[in-house]
Amino acid sequence: LTVESPQIVSKLFNLSLVAKNARGATAPNYNRAVNLSPVAVAPADISRGILSPAAVSGTAFNNGIAAVSLSYNLYGTIKIKATDSGDTQKQGISSDVTFLPKGVSLSVEPPPGSRDFFYLGEPIAINVKVGDELGNAILNYPGTLELSSNFGLNLPPAYTFTNVDAGQHRFLATSIQAGDYIVVAAVEGGSLRTESPRITVKNVTIQVVDTTSPIGTGEVIIQLVDELGNVITSENNLTFVIKLVEDIDNNSAYLSSDLISLFEGKAVLPILDTEAELVTLIPVSPF
Repeated sequence: LTVESPQIVSKLFNLSLVAKNARGATAPNYNRAVNLSPVAVAPADISRGILSPAAVSGTAFNNGIAAVSLSYNLYGTIKIKATDSGDTQKQGISSDVTFLPKGVSLSVEPPPGSRDFFYLGEPIAINVKVGDELGNAILNYPGTLELSSNFGLNLPPAYTFTNVDAGQHRFLATSIQAGDYIVVAAVEGGSLRTESPRITVKNVTIQVVDTTSPIGTGEVIIQLVDELGNVITSENNLTFVIKLVEDIDNNSAYLSSDLISLFEGKAVLPILDTEAELVTLIPVSPF
């Protein structure tokens, strides 16, 4: 059996088979089907390995020689064994063939709602896949992934894939300063790499608008603003807690709810106080 190495996982490659007689010469009349199977070199576990097709028909042989195209679905190094369909004692085996990934892909899960940016400190989910010729994740990929970006985005350290990952893994990044970021994912010692789309991070503030109300029921406006003081009108999903602090600590003031949800970046919060005093509302950000 003759085959070139390395190959790409799941990409068709050429295998040449030569049927030989007991003297080691080509057997020109050979016309039986031959079964093909992978033999592990590294890694040792190739239980999910599939050669496709797994057999060569007898009609493929011409003057004792057959040339076939086949593919293999796992990462690593194997040998290919050919076995006569009528006599399993008649076998041949190839030299080592190494199968490598086609590429690595990276996607960033979008922020909630209609936002096209993340808040400072908000978790950013990054999905990385090491793929074969068809774009599918390589089930047994064991390599090490490096993630990098410009300063201000905290990324996980180098990660080595396991069989549980099945060729893809989800990571969480967090930002320590506002800005635009590009994440680079690299595997195979950096020979395969890809970049994320631009990730924008903004520093926003939960603002409680000062107001004066008569004793009894009043309203307070709470809004989310950017660095320029503009309301983030795209925010409809953020939920956070408001703490109430009285100037006179006697529980005369209370809120209808201490859990606030924004609509178009704002919330109007009813507040009740049975006496005249200064009340401070403190928002507690989830990030």
